[in-house]
Amino acid sequence: MSSQFHALNLIDQVLDSFWGFENHQSIYSEISMVYIEVTSREVCQKFICGNVNLSISYFPKGTGTLIKCFSDEKTLENQDFLTIAFQDLKFIFAIQRQPIPNFDLRFDESDLSDFVENSLDILIKNLESTILKVKHFLMDLDNQGDALKILLFIDMNFIENVTLINRIKSDDKKVLKIDEIEKSELWRRAKNVDVIGFR
Repeated sequence: MSSQFHALNLIDQVLDSFWGFENHQSIYSEISMVYIEVTSREVCQKFICGNVNLSISYFPKGTGTLIKCFSDEKTLENQDFLTIAFQDLKFIFAIQRQPIPNFDLRFDESDLSDFVENSLDILIKNLESTILKVKHFLMDLDNQGDALKILLFIDMNFIENVTLINRIKSDDKKVLKIDEIEKSELWRRAKNVDVIGFR
């Protein structure tokens, strides 16, 4: 699996032009928040690094992937946009010096459950053995199976808070069964586990 950061040169250009940083590596390795929004049309990754806010978007373009960071962009031919986005996410987590305080993983409510499930499968495949060192993990979902897939990658030594939110924003909300989540080590180790928006 690739260890390359596909959006690296775009971010370098942005850091140079906006902030004039000399040591980009320190920016990448001291992230305080990661926000990921996944849709069938785009993966948007937002990072907060000190007083720097970075936003990277990955789009399908023909058989390839278009990556945008502010006004800069690049195209990768014959590359799936979900795979590229999640490879970059793995790279970010792998180089962190400290646990990331906040990691939010969101899905578009209009996308079908099979797309969400497929996206999670691609994410897990690209994470491989990477452990996600985070203090607060937030995820929206519509079944506990999706949550259990990603919770296996959360480092139990650092997790403090977990928030699970119903991603279906309709009046007729699905009932979330959390019996398997309640049996997990994460449920026992986290200081707070919140389940929001489910009857």
